[in-house]
Amino acid sequence: MAWNDASNNQAFLSEQIACTLNAASIYFQARGGKNPELARQIVHTVAPAGAAGRYHLILPSNHHVPAYSKNVKLAKEYLVYLGHKSQYERVIRAGKGFLQGVSPEWETHPMWKENPQMTPFKDLNRYGRSMGYKGPYGRGASQVQAKYIVADMLARGVKDGADSAVAWAEQEMKLAYKNHT
Repeated sequence: MAWNDASNNQAFLSEQIACTLNAASIYFQARGGKNPELARQIVHTVAPAGAAGRYHLILPSNHHVPAYSKNVKLAKEYLVYLGHKSQYERVIRAGKGFLQGVSPEWETHPMWKENPQMTPFKDLNRYGRSMGYKGPYGRGASQVQAKYIVADMLARGVKDGADSAVAWAEQEMKLAYKNHT
């Protein structure tokens, strides 16, 4: 049992699997010519609510102007420009529905009517959580995500048993947080 973006996409596009959690890349590949009929059949949905509520991982876009920058004032003006509604709208539109607005006003944007398959994503900002939630957001949480520790733990659980897989994941997470806090 294994997982990575490439094999996941390949398995879905060749119709070997029927469900996956990395819909953006698969959908764009299918829609872009690899398999337009499959693209029309893809149904996007948000994760179901569990005992603690609904959860969706968001990937934040953080901008920072270091104090040592040679032109802090201009850099800050540029960030204001990027955050202006007209510029932000260009970013949202470029994401074709896989990027959400940061406030409820974006849930009613006309873009959502252009491709009805994408409407389940319009209000994800309500359920969005950063990596590491409920713990601190930071490099450690990002490292855990980037190394696919939780996904690999599940695969290892099938092969090696739950106790062994959890022990491995715990060690990996401790290393990630120790090195990046």
